[in-house]
Amino acid sequence: MTRNGPMESTITELIDCLEQEHRALLAEDVVTLESVVARKERLLSSLSSLQGGDRRATAALTGLLARARALNQRNAATLTPRIAFNRVRLNALHGARNGDAAVYTASGAFSAR
Repeated sequence: MTRNGPMESTITELIDCLEQEHRALLAEDVVTLESVVARKERLLSSLSSLQGGDRRATAALTGLLARARALNQRNAATLTPRIAFNRVRLNALHGARNGDAAVYTASGAFSAR
């Protein structure tokens, strides 16, 4: 095992975790998503505490790190439109966009404006 063995293993596990996160996002599986995000956070914390080996070994990890970064960006891109859509829904429910519409108050009561 190279000096980057633990780092390479952690990055590989992170890539797997990011793939699981993407599947959970697409399936809108909140339960799985919560556990996957917790695992991802642990892996990222672990990764930040690891030190790379020599320059050649570290350079070999560049491809894995680029893959992990691309997957993370894909997951963010998957999530961003959903966040925006939910904001629009919440604004509509609270009447933020249409002051004369029948809306719900913050307590959930119906209010015809």
